[in-house]
Amino acid sequence: MAVLEYLKRKKAHIMAAWQFWMDRGGTFTDIVAKKPDGSLVTHKLLSENPAHYKDAAIQGIRELLGLADDQTLPIELIDEVKMGTTVATNALLERKGEPTLLVTSHGLGDILKIGYQTRPDIFALDIRLPEQLYVGVEEASERLLADGTVDLPFDEEGLAVRLIEWRKQGIESIAIAFAHGYRFPEHEKAAGRLARELGFQQVSLSHEVSPLVKLVPRGDTTVVDAYLSPILRRYVEQVDSQLSAAKETVPLYFMQSNGGLVDAHKFRGKDAILSGPAGGVVGMVETACDDGFDRIIGFDMGGTSTDVAHFNADQFSSSDNTKNNVREYEREFETQVAGVRLRAPMMNIHTVAAGGGSIVKFSDGRFQVGPESAGAFPGPACYRNGGPLTITDCNVLLGKVKAEYFPECFGPQRNQGLDFEGVKKQFEDLANSINQETGLHYGAEEIAQGFLTIAIESMANAVKKISLQRGYDVSNYVLNAFGGAGAQHACLVAEALGMKQVYLHPFAGVLSAYGIGLANERWLGEASLQILYEGDNNSCSVLDVIELNQVRLQEKSDRFISRKSCADKKQTVQDFWRIHVKYQGTDTPLLLSLPNNLDMISVAKEFHQLHQKTFGFSDAARPLILEALQLERVASGRNTNNLNDQSIASTIAEKNTLTPIAGSSMTCQHNGKVKTFSVPVYRREQLPKHINIDGPALIAESNSTIVIEPSWVGNVIESGALILTRLDHDQTQKSQSESFKNNQEKANDEQIEKGKADSAPDVIQLEVFNNLFMFVAEQMGFVLEKTAASVNIKERLDFSCALFDQHGELVANAPHIPVHLGSMSESIKVVIDNNLNIKPGDAFVLNTPYNGGTHLPDITIVKPVFINSETADFYVAARGHHADVGGITPGSMPARSRHINEEGILLDNLCLVKEGIFQTEMITSALSDHEFPARNILQNIADLKAQLAACEKGAQELNRLSQQYGLSTLQAYMGHVQDNAELTLKACLKELDSGSFEYSMDDGSLIKVVITIDKHNGRAKVDFSGTSDQHAGNFNAPTSVAKAAVLYVFRCLVNKNMPLNAGFFRALDIIVPKGSMLAPQYPAAVVSGNVETAQYIVDTLLGALGIMAASQGTNNNFTFGDEEFQYYETLCGGAGATDNNHGASGVHSHMTNSRLTDVEILEQRFPVMLEHFALRPASGGLGKFNGGDGIERHIRFLKPMSATIISGHRQVPTFGMAGGGAGKVGMNFVQRFTFDSAGNPVPRLEFLQGCTDIQMNRGDVFCIHSPGGGGYGDHLGAEVSDALDTDKDQ
Repeated sequence: MAVLEYLKRKKAHIMAAWQFWMDRGGTFTDIVAKKPDGSLVTHKLLSENPAHYKDAAIQGIRELLGLADDQTLPIELIDEVKMGTTVATNALLERKGEPTLLVTSHGLGDILKIGYQTRPDIFALDIRLPEQLYVGVEEASERLLADGTVDLPFDEEGLAVRLIEWRKQGIESIAIAFAHGYRFPEHEKAAGRLARELGFQQVSLSHEVSPLVKLVPRGDTTVVDAYLSPILRRYVEQVDSQLSAAKETVPLYFMQSNGGLVDAHKFRGKDAILSGPAGGVVGMVETACDDGFDRIIGFDMGGTSTDVAHFNADQFSSSDNTKNNVREYEREFETQVAGVRLRAPMMNIHTVAAGGGSIVKFSDGRFQVGPESAGAFPGPACYRNGGPLTITDCNVLLGKVKAEYFPECFGPQRNQGLDFEGVKKQFEDLANSINQETGLHYGAEEIAQGFLTIAIESMANAVKKISLQRGYDVSNYVLNAFGGAGAQHACLVAEALGMKQVYLHPFAGVLSAYGIGLANERWLGEASLQILYEGDNNSCSVLDVIELNQVRLQEKSDRFISRKSCADKKQTVQDFWRIHVKYQGTDTPLLLSLPNNLDMISVAKEFHQLHQKTFGFSDAARPLILEALQLERVASGRNTNNLNDQSIASTIAEKNTLTPIAGSSMTCQHNGKVKTFSVPVYRREQLPKHINIDGPALIAESNSTIVIEPSWVGNVIESGALILTRLDHDQTQKSQSESFKNNQEKANDEQIEKGKADSAPDVIQLEVFNNLFMFVAEQMGFVLEKTAASVNIKERLDFSCALFDQHGELVANAPHIPVHLGSMSESIKVVIDNNLNIKPGDAFVLNTPYNGGTHLPDITIVKPVFINSETADFYVAARGHHADVGGITPGSMPARSRHINEEGILLDNLCLVKEGIFQTEMITSALSDHEFPARNILQNIADLKAQLAACEKGAQELNRLSQQYGLSTLQAYMGHVQDNAELTLKACLKELDSGSFEYSMDDGSLIKVVITIDKHNGRAKVDFSGTSDQHAGNFNAPTSVAKAAVLYVFRCLVNKNMPLNAGFFRALDIIVPKGSMLAPQYPAAVVSGNVETAQYIVDTLLGALGIMAASQGTNNNFTFGDEEFQYYETLCGGAGATDNNHGASGVHSHMTNSRLTDVEILEQRFPVMLEHFALRPASGGLGKFNGGDGIERHIRFLKPMSATIISGHRQVPTFGMAGGGAGKVGMNFVQRFTFDSAGNPVPRLEFLQGCTDIQMNRGDVFCIHSPGGGGYGDHLGAEVSDALDTDKDQ
């Protein structure tokens, strides 16, 4: 009351009023308030507390103003309110948005549901696909071709009739996304006008929401906008109504995902997903930059996860950037949130499931951290609610979080402190359990430190993905740590990254709210260009198009940020122009600044340089595509940067002496050993400026604890920020590495002295190395995806990368294509056995199916890795499916091949790189000197170089790890992770039963298997005796493929989060009869074995174990082309049901997970049109759990080309399990047209076999209906035989 009266008396004498900056999170709402005198105060309250208040934002304002519950909010004392909110994010996660109708193009009603056909977890038998946001779909009678030609006119009347019915059902939100509407929006505009006339309150049009190519992410983004905008609008109105009076309204702004503020009434759902976290990035950049740091890693560690972000001032250039303090943030433009693809500018924030509440456990012989979290309730064990051990509990036990400096708000009555004794008891019990299981001797503190080490590595890897993976060396960056747990782990994360400094702002605990206060108003819009730039040949026409779109974007931006209104508010308006550029024929644009003078020569030069830096190659002779124009308008100068430093200064002691408030003990890992130190404890607000604070030490503050580790020193700088600096960085890093090596060597020596050949692994380091090896493989995959030239590798992601030990055994692979995973090791061994004089710099290429390959389009690059020795210490490999390697049909996937030569060029262990020199002449000759040569050798070579770049990345990472940990240690832990996989599988096998199964293929060939489980020893014999002899056609599966299928099945059965490696093979005895179709001999054709027979093998194995009904059992391989075009895709179908889940519909299963090319990319690049793409209703088998449905895909040809289909289960249905019904068989047919006497087209259906080569004419439509999956369990009262019936349309 006194505060309010004081403010009213002073109102006439002050020009400024209160400002409130808020981050409304899922659990807490953080508030930073700027008082009229310029000082700052912070406040925190629960975001949801319905028993006490309706809205946390308004309640926080009331509490800071000292208002009683019955007092009116004095809006005349509030200057402005800025907010970040999770309202939209929570609605998306919980699927509680506005009921929304989707309207899309004719024939494409299921395009968003099917998406890109991939499953999120390749080893999950129960496939869980995200729930769609829309409640219904209508296909408008309209369709455009890629060049804007109207193929089907828009039927407004027909759509109106259907929309009226939806309005009668109460639907008020509609998302409209038409194929190619981003570029030719006339049909979308007409549909939007109709929807508004019919009373839809929310109308989202894809060309307005996200005007960029790719219908699937653009459509998803449009649905998100329609789904969330009404929710946001209601929340805005709720807040705004309490900030408004008859004559006054408080300016209300919301933080957008792109890092800019927007007027609350213009806040849209698509821009709200990262509203709160974006404030943290703004705060991280602005605070550190103001203190002179221009290279920053943001590290925001909370309870359930950690967000990391990257900023480098040098990477940005702007035509309007001189003499301004408006900073440009790093953004991404396509991402996935809660299973939904989003195409909107967002802060580039990478999230990892490692936070203070991450659950720690010992399982399967490994220390494991997360991804599960204890949440707010029950929370960590120390919260006294019966929760599990977590990272927070590790810090409590180690003395890094002190109960005496935490509020006593825990336990049933919320009046107790943190439970140190309970945590200690649980860790001691865990130590006893681990020691009994392993025979080792860990103390409780060692275990807690081990879990911390694993969490630190996980968070450091997240930072590497946004920095090192993109070519930024972070050793000269500063780590800006914030969030509730950031300061406890900042030093250790920095050490793991080789960083020397940590930055801790006084408001680090509420930095997202503080950043929202520092943010500017921003509007970011884009316009599609899709124009070819050929230098001087068409520069004038290019400039005309750019200038026209600049005018249009400026007109749009004026509706959000008007120069006139900003001038009235004394704000400065700046426009930043950028342009998306890519090479013709690729799908990865780069974003560049666009000069005011539109100097496209300099833009092209910068693009080639950036492409070289980002992807490792450039091609100055290749034409460029200018994909889209971007305008970012920024209104700055809202008087938030000239803050009164009184509140910050008040947190800094006036005295110049450093005085601890207490002493304590803290356990840390130092020089490779876990040690307990006596440490001083300081209060943050009592720290003097410019006085060194030597580590180890603890600093207590109101919202968190700061840990200064040994070999670090802290210093408060003039702004009040605390800078932690690592002492003797190079020497410390060297001593720690040497200490680790020495400890390992000592352990090895001790074990050898005891008569053991190898040391037992440190189970903490076992998990660390598991993660490190997987990270290397993932880095390889990232490089390959970004540097590849072909659609197959770059967009369909039909590739795999892996690393191997010195014997060629698999150590780790990224989760790419399952059929590649278990088969590449055979290729490595071929290289080892047949090249006795391998030298550093060599690399080999092979695709021979008789020596570890799969089929000829899958080309493998093998690179030996040498670490200071004369023989290879490791091997890395990258396998990719090339678009064409010759053969009798374009795409190298002939349906009727009977000899390997008909399928293309066979590369049998050729030296592709000799001592660092790429053998261009040799590989060109190999690809061309053939009866059926490759059709696009330049593209083959480009993809081979991309595979080499991936292998080089793997070699670099292994070299770095060898320097850090020592070669012998690295090799030892490669063996240890394989040993761990073996033990894990053995434990799984003891729970399985023996079984047998046989499965017929469409042509009568038989796959037969007997699985004999030795439960006592944890072993399995997998015997394929009785399988058909070598196939006369091309359904022969090389033995490496059969082994890959076995490995995949048993890896799925383990059902644990662990990498796939050669250890899984050790418990398996695999018998493949010679001369069978699973052990083909030269010159047997094999192209279908890899893509078809492999699927049959998996279903046969799962049938023998009685675990899962059959999935669609085919890849539906479709290839078309001529001498100019070659295209290949595999198509999804229905997944089999299990004993606890329905089979998923329209998804890839088992041995492939390749992505489908977006319809707009497909139609841009190839002379075809996707007429129809939908789920195939009722094609899954019935059962207690039904099988998943297949799909229907109809492609019309716009010019004559040849086409090939290789598919299975066109005669034999997919089997059900445990009484479940079979799925429907697939079907292939061509719709051709003849003309009657009057000249009218008459359709004629031509039904095809499962494997066929056919010539397509202009206007013909190739139709593929894929099989459904089998059902599981008896269907109550249903006629199971119905699932065996053929399609009505057949």
